[in-house]
Amino acid sequence: MSTPTTTAAPPTSRAANRADVRPPARTKICGVTTTRDALAALDAGAELIGLNFYPPSPRYLTPEAAGDLVREVRRLRPAAAEDVLWVGVFVDESAEHMADVAEVADLDLLQLHGEEDPADMAALATRIIKVFRVRAATGDEELRTEVMRRMEPWRSLGVWGFLVDTHHPALYGGTGESWNFSALRYLAEDIGDRILLAGGLSPDNVGAALRACKPWGIDLCSGVESEPGRKDSDLLRRLFEEIHDGTTRPAT
Repeated sequence: MSTPTTTAAPPTSRAANRADVRPPARTKICGVTTTRDALAALDAGAELIGLNFYPPSPRYLTPEAAGDLVREVRRLRPAAAEDVLWVGVFVDESAEHMADVAEVADLDLLQLHGEEDPADMAALATRIIKVFRVRAATGDEELRTEVMRRMEPWRSLGVWGFLVDTHHPALYGGTGESWNFSALRYLAEDIGDRILLAGGLSPDNVGAALRACKPWGIDLCSGVESEPGRKDSDLLRRLFEEIHDGTTRPAT
């Protein structure tokens, strides 16, 4: 593994040039653990793929295994892989550690789920997706006020984007728990940055969620799995049908 450093290059052209394409929302499939599932997500239409580096997670990958996965996908789908963004998921790690993992696994972006201090992350700012978890019962106005307050120091750093997820006392993402998606619509209008929606999304509700809040992007994990860490190709197919059709139909 390379020598840790806090110096990080700005996002590649893949990260920098994806802000205004493929409406209605960009799609991130997170918690991918195998080359097969990465290819299934890419072939279905995913524009971002998340790899989990939080050891307690059932979707955890070592940096070396993640690097092998990324290289294999690029070998098997060289053209399509040029356009996908690889996102590393971290919880309360140091900037040095994340920069080191990003180099080993060849990541484009770093998704931060913990209580990181913005001041410690300045060198990585342009690669960061900062996650904020909200409680399901939070009212619209209360949510906007609280999340905007918490976002402000990260916005000042110039981070790449934000992700708003439902709160869970023990889990960081992949909980399958939903929340009041409509509250995010006004938040996105107020902030004006890249905001991804997460929390209980699946093919059965993604159409309604997109109509309710119109986020820059969406993030799914357990909603397209047959079991933790294993993506379901049929659920992925249905997901992208719903995204492009703008409707929500029950499973048959």
